[in-house]
Amino acid sequence: MPKLDGAPINLAALREHSRQELMAALDSVSSPEGGPGKALVLDPALSGPLGLIAEVKEFKEHGVEKIYHLLAEPLASDSRALLFFVRPTIELAERVAAQVQQLERARAEGGGARRSYHIFFVPRRSMVCERVLQEEGVYGLVTVREFGAQLIPLEDDVLSLEQPCFKELFLDDDRTVLYSVAAGVMKLQAMFGLIPIVRGKGERAQQVLSMLQQMRRGLEAEGQLPGREQPGEIGTLLLIDRDVDLVSPMCTELTYEGLLHSIFGIAHGYVDLAPEILGAAATAAPGSATAKREMNNNDPLYRLTRSINFGELGPLLNRLAKETSAGYDERHNAHTVSQIKDFMKKLQTLQHQHKSLGVHVSLAERIQRVTNSEAFRRRLEAEQTALGNGSYSEPQP
Repeated sequence: MPKLDGAPINLAALREHSRQELMAALDSVSSPEGGPGKALVLDPALSGPLGLIAEVKEFKEHGVEKIYHLLAEPLASDSRALLFFVRPTIELAERVAAQVQQLERARAEGGGARRSYHIFFVPRRSMVCERVLQEEGVYGLVTVREFGAQLIPLEDDVLSLEQPCFKELFLDDDRTVLYSVAAGVMKLQAMFGLIPIVRGKGERAQQVLSMLQQMRRGLEAEGQLPGREQPGEIGTLLLIDRDVDLVSPMCTELTYEGLLHSIFGIAHGYVDLAPEILGAAATAAPGSATAKREMNNNDPLYRLTRSINFGELGPLLNRLAKETSAGYDERHNAHTVSQIKDFMKKLQTLQHQHKSLGVHVSLAERIQRVTNSEAFRRRLEAEQTALGNGSYSEPQP
């Protein structure tokens, strides 16, 4: 997980709060006696976000013996307590219902022990999903709860819902995500104090502001929020609708990080790469042709290079390679015990930088193959023409 050492507010405390809530959710389900323990069944889209909150070993410390992905295929599990963590969508509710039905049929045919099923909707419960469970005939077999993970720290300066929502919000007019935004802001205020200045640009930003006011009035009515708090650690919050600028996300990013994401895809601070890019020691995950590589500020070299224009990356990597080589050459000047000791202290850092340089040079070479292509050049020309003139015409041969 990202270290969050350079965050302007204590985001590590926010992550710890979410971790404690997650562990409390796991502990709310008792481990069955005399049989296999709890099994966690995850919506695949939640694996990454939950991995930014807690590590696998912590799940095991709280009684989770096996972790599965919620797929269409029948779930082969002998655990007697199953915890489903899923987003509140109709498709996933139907998939959970199908798994429960299949497991209950297998139990009835085989005469096994009774199971308990617990569904945690993330980040909140959905009446529509609960109706689906009722229609599928499994509502009486399951315990429905929610795990309110709203804003998840991705980096020192990035909090994310980690929830795809553009289609639902702008095309389907499903405003559920706006409530999640408001709830996340309220949690920030609960931890870091009142935000004195809150402004919004766009219709949906105004809707979030309205929700914040309603939530605040509700807490004041219950006596949980004084009327005049002292300003907290956050001075100003600016909410901006995505539809204020729909063009920028469609343009080609020319930073190193932007091109990495465009070509390889960065998700939750990780990227899936072919093992040969990562070096001889890298191995692919079981059943996969790729290996995961961390892409966040924990890597000092990535922190240095991620936001620079790709055209500047080559000279920078070249300079860093020379500095690393010069660092290794210092061993020739180490003659005394004290000098050798000083060099050995630097060696681990040099080796880590050397390895990291090898990975980023390999990535830069593969990115350059794309940026040197005729298709890439034509795309950039089209974008620049469209942005400059407001329209684009296909050039004549």
